[in-house]
Amino acid sequence: GKQWYQRRVRGHSPSGREIKLNTLDALKMVDAHNDRVKVSYANEWLETRRHSEHINNTVKPFDWTFTTAYTGSLGDGVKVRETEDTPDKEKLLRRDQILYHTEVVLFEDELADNGCSKLVVKCRVMPSFVLILLRQYLRVDKVMYRVQETRIYAERDWDYAIREVTVREAGFGEVEGLGNVILFDEWAIGQHLPVTKCVRERLDFG
Repeated sequence: GKQWYQRRVRGHSPSGREIKLNTLDALKMVDAHNDRVKVSYANEWLETRRHSEHINNTVKPFDWTFTTAYTGSLGDGVKVRETEDTPDKEKLLRRDQILYHTEVVLFEDELADNGCSKLVVKCRVMPSFVLILLRQYLRVDKVMYRVQETRIYAERDWDYAIREVTVREAGFGEVEGLGNVILFDEWAIGQHLPVTKCVRERLDFG
């Protein structure tokens, strides 16, 4: 079933600049005109759904997997440029005190029992940095997997943040040997998918 939430996570910089992560803006970036799975995985899709009466009766094609390229909504005055900088992995792995942590599901859909599409936000505030993770997990049973992760990282005294967007994707045939424990674990599967895209940007708030 579908679960849509009018939820959002909002962050402010010391200068008052804003980053928002919300359901409506994420859904606005879903392709309303093309069925992405039938285009990219046509043979796999038709083979696994050949007994579905409605498969060829779609009146208006659209991306029913709700795949979105959404990486956050930036407020006025935030400047974006490419960067080679990355989040400080040493700080991310340190077991410092967590000052605040939250997890918010923006939307979740079982794709008419054909899989799962889920968009979630996690936020962690530490003494020396803030990390926001926006993650979309997509599984179309017997067809494909896709995970897009957007990490927004800022240290305490920065007037900017690093936004790192990583997309991982594979057809079912490439990963089916992993077994059901991993194939149906929305977090574990991501470690086994090849990276198809990685973009790093600097978000300047000054």
